Amino acid sequence: VIGMSAFEGCSNLAHIEFKGDYLDEIMDEAFTDCVSLTEVVVPQVDSLPRGFYGCKSLKTAILTEGTRR
Repeated sequence: VIGMSAFEGCSNLAHIEFKGDYLDEIMDEAFTDCVSLTEVVVPQVDSLPRGFYGCKSLKTAILTEGTRR
């Protein structure tokens, strides 16, 4: 689980790639306003609500088949 607002506002974060096959949840606003974030690679995840709100530079999001919401 990536907690609520865990990386909120991390302005130098540019790339995220989660290792493994499964992630239970990325909570609301976990990566909100990470303005330099350009790419996200996420394994299968059961809950992916507004975790990347405000990531204005996000160009690529690779979601594994089976990801919900």
